[in-house]
Amino acid sequence: MSGKADFWKRVKLEEYTKEGGTWPTWAAFKTAFIEAFGGDDPKTKALTKLMTMERRRMKNFELYSHLTMLDNLFNESGMTQEDQKIIWLQKTIPNEYFKNIMFDDFDTYASLVTKLKKINKGVERKTFFNVAGIGGGTSSTKDEFTMDVDHLKIAITDVDSKILFR
Repeated sequence: MSGKADFWKRVKLEEYTKEGGTWPTWAAFKTAFIEAFGGDDPKTKALTKLMTMERRRMKNFELYSHLTMLDNLFNESGMTQEDQKIIWLQKTIPNEYFKNIMFDDFDTYASLVTKLKKINKGVERKTFFNVAGIGGGTSSTKDEFTMDVDHLKIAITDVDSKILFR
């Protein structure tokens, strides 16, 4: 190694091996390497960012900001093919969204975005209605107004009441 690569290697080794330093994950190292040696071309950088993106996690996921970021990267990289855009979007959304679209066939990127927005609206509604109760308790998936009915107990009580009141 020589030149810029040798300098980069020395800086990274020092960063990783110093006291309190940690070795990065492979994905983080690969991203840093590609950013350092991917060239100065904006199209290349945008395409590199797309290629190193991973599936997002549901926690703190914002669909609209994710769509904006992807659209910016698509424009910067010059990507215009609908099928490529669909693949990149499907690859980077959280599993909770992907499970809802995995069996659907989308002709256009816009149709996929529309479907994701509908799913997002459902997620927002679920979050809104799944809040803690008025008494400050925790939220539950059980409806607090439903009656728990034990059919066996009712049948026995019904039989007992018939015997008692004859």
